[in-house]
Amino acid sequence: MTANHSPNTDLLFEHFATLATAPDGIARLRELILQLAVQGKLGTQDAGDEPASVLLEKIRKEKDRLVKEGKIKKDKPLKMSASEEPPGLLPKTWVWTHLSEVGLVNPRNYDIADDEDVSFIPMTLIPVGYKKPAQQEIKKWGEIKTGFTHFADNDVVMAKITPCFQNGKSVVLKNLKNGVGAGTTELHVFRTIKNLMNPEYVLLFLKTPEFLETGIRRMTGSAGQKRVPNEYFSETSFPLPPLAEQSRIVAKVDRFMTICDKLETQQQQERAGCLRLGTASLAGLQNAESPEEFGRQWAQVCDAFDLILDCPENVAVLRQTILQLAVQGRLVRQEPGDKPAGKLVEKIRKEKERLVKEGKIKREKPLENIKEILHKVPDAWQLCQLGEISEIIMGNSPPGDTYNSYGDGVPLINEPTEFSKLPLGKTIISQYTTQPTKFCMENDLLICVRGATTGRTNIAGFDACIGRGVAVIRSPLIQSYLNMFILTKAQQILDMGTGSTFPSISQNDLLTIPVPLPPLAEQHRIVEKVDALMALCDALEVRLKERAGILTKFTDVVVKNVGTG
Repeated sequence: MTANHSPNTDLLFEHFATLATAPDGIARLRELILQLAVQGKLGTQDAGDEPASVLLEKIRKEKDRLVKEGKIKKDKPLKMSASEEPPGLLPKTWVWTHLSEVGLVNPRNYDIADDEDVSFIPMTLIPVGYKKPAQQEIKKWGEIKTGFTHFADNDVVMAKITPCFQNGKSVVLKNLKNGVGAGTTELHVFRTIKNLMNPEYVLLFLKTPEFLETGIRRMTGSAGQKRVPNEYFSETSFPLPPLAEQSRIVAKVDRFMTICDKLETQQQQERAGCLRLGTASLAGLQNAESPEEFGRQWAQVCDAFDLILDCPENVAVLRQTILQLAVQGRLVRQEPGDKPAGKLVEKIRKEKERLVKEGKIKREKPLENIKEILHKVPDAWQLCQLGEISEIIMGNSPPGDTYNSYGDGVPLINEPTEFSKLPLGKTIISQYTTQPTKFCMENDLLICVRGATTGRTNIAGFDACIGRGVAVIRSPLIQSYLNMFILTKAQQILDMGTGSTFPSISQNDLLTIPVPLPPLAEQHRIVEKVDALMALCDALEVRLKERAGILTKFTDVVVKNVGTG
């Protein structure tokens, strides 16, 4: 089937830069360019070209000659595609065919001395990207002539195993030592005959999303290791343009890919600059040592606010900045009428002493003096240690044979499996134990104290048993402020962990964390302000996601219209 197509790529050219800004936009542009190239929709036709049908006949005659001379074997009858309809319309000078008809598939046997140097290319050296060259090692032919796939200069090779095939590992081999080589057995190889095909055009076809997606469905073998059958590689319907047009297609695709490379580099640089600006500007706020310096830093943030928050990663930086400013006393005004935090600390100490006498909590060991030097805190604040103002309970895992998922016993919070995604989200129930050990109460602050998630927090959504990977930080009078403060220490708590492969922190590590404590009334104002600002951050993230979604939908429409036009 043929059709006279006028190129319908104006929409692509018009919105190229906009499409590139969508999530995965450049990757989708690359795929679209390749697909349009093998559909004859890049405007590369020339009325003076010799039709592809004539080219195909030349290739057939040359193959017949080589068969008669005993240099190649006669092609076997097609297995897969003989009864299949061509998948679509092509320009009138093109024809549908198969790789096995326009070249040699998986050729072998070279007359080379065993002591000759040749190229050796294992799978790890076969590139994924478009037209990236393959790296190579040098070995003696005698070392690799058996048990490996053979290839020569200008052969097109394609990985046939999972996940290398899905990743698009394919390349035109060039500059091989002595023109030949061998490599991984997990390759399909295509070789042109008498320069009657452009191998770079064949490579374009092998990298198209349609060829790769269909190939994934046709793979055979076990789930652990699947392979693209030889029949799919050699007999899939192949769109053959005139030879001169093949070169024009490759050149045009190269130009488009160069534009994509430049846009990608530009985006990466802009994103990196945006991240640097956001990090530096917001860090300046946190590190300002005087009200005057803070004012200057805030003015800089305001001047670049739109640019800073145009980058989703900076929203996370903004959240951390809000928390840091909150615990530095820079988020709300200090009110002269507030009772100093020293009195609050004394009140908490007396309450803890009462609970000790009543046997409800254990007396803790005396704390060391605060060694860490923090920023200067406001006059009415008190610098104290976490153990002075809270009760810390380390978890203890029940026997494993007491766990169940059907509700027998009490809920068990043993690890982050029971944590929700939000830092101060509520825990979930996934298992129970019939022999509970240590307990948390609903609304306690929970913190991971073992493994890579050390420092991660959640709020107990229910009374439960806690395993050894979790600890409780409880101080009812100041719990809301304390929850917020611990969020600013998550990375520091992880860094406290001992053990390189499986870090963990002790109760003493938690007890001695320095805490800048505001007056109780100011704590309420701080928490209220933080909640409001975090809601704004939530809204900002929603806006950024909505914008990304609009760009994605726009890209979908353009790709569909261009691809079917």
